[in-house]
Amino acid sequence: MVRNITQPDQATVITAPVQLHQQALEALDHQIVQALLRRPAALALDCAEVQTVDSASLNWMLAVQNRVTLQNITFSIRNASPLLRDVFKATRLDKKLKLGDANSLELAHA
Repeated sequence: MVRNITQPDQATVITAPVQLHQQALEALDHQIVQALLRRPAALALDCAEVQTVDSASLNWMLAVQNRVTLQNITFSIRNASPLLRDVFKATRLDKKLKLGDANSLELAHA
């Protein structure tokens, strides 16, 4: 399931599905496009529910970050589980993606 939540601080949070695989990317990409039409100050992918992720999804996250950054919108990954953080570390994406948590004010003020 993909949900869109707009917060008053103009940060848009999109919730990633439990299985973040290539099959889910089309729906997520649609949510990203819809969010970008509203020109939020920041966009976050909430990965609190993610239990599995594939390489296509990791590549997609980088592509989304590049696309969003070109529009001067901050992009971050929020609430990544320890397992997902390990995947980011092993692939060195922890150095390329902005990681935060639900209480991070960085997203709202970036």
